[in-house]
Amino acid sequence: MDLNNLTCLPIVDLKAIEAVHAELRPVYDPRLRTFSVQLWKDGELAGIHGLAEEFRFADEPLEAIDGFLADRGARSLTQEKAVLLYAGLVHAKGGADWQHLQMQAAPRRTHQHAKAHDLIEQNSGERQARGGEEPAPGTGDTVPDRLAGIADLRGRFEDGYSADDIRSVFMRIHDAGGPYLVCVWDYADEYGFGGNSRFCAENEGGNLFEVQPSIHQWLSGELKTPGPMDTWMCAPVAEPVEIAVSDDFHNYAQADRTDD
Repeated sequence: MDLNNLTCLPIVDLKAIEAVHAELRPVYDPRLRTFSVQLWKDGELAGIHGLAEEFRFADEPLEAIDGFLADRGARSLTQEKAVLLYAGLVHAKGGADWQHLQMQAAPRRTHQHAKAHDLIEQNSGERQARGGEEPAPGTGDTVPDRLAGIADLRGRFEDGYSADDIRSVFMRIHDAGGPYLVCVWDYADEYGFGGNSRFCAENEGGNLFEVQPSIHQWLSGELKTPGPMDTWMCAPVAEPVEIAVSDDFHNYAQADRTDD
């Protein structure tokens, strides 16, 4: 079993007329201490398994994953992919559970006849032996909860946003340990920033990166959580972005209309 790439699991879309890139992304929310599985199609979020449910253990999302996929026109998981998804969920949480799973999986990589699903059965069995309870906060493995201090930002952009809103919200996210987010507007004129806009992340070298759509959906109030901050930054922006105006904070504009 290959544990090297567990953040994205390609799957088959049965309803697409043309080729569609569909994948599952395992997520663990350290604030809510719940697991979920995101379904993405051609770079867009198509559904979240665990949005209404509360999956406290990594094996729980697998119990109804095939029904979730069928409702969205995707093929059910093979046993191998189900195990990889489970491993991805454990990996998303990290800590001792992930280290333990790696030790369990190591001998199976060279044992052709070992049953990979034993990993799931063994770990779910250990959960049942514990009475099905998660460790209380402070008594087990914990992940630094960087979202706790900015939980009130959920729904802040429900009625839209201005450059001032971007500055205050993105500054708080960065101060909380999140990536340096920027909003790239179409233009800036004498009245400020305007036109269409997109969210990106910027590194220390000034390079722009795509970000998870879940950030905007969370700020708009559509999602209860944007997922762990470590997953927010995606691939570098494919097309060069010319920046004509900046407020030296979190707002950029591609065209300068201040002299029009």
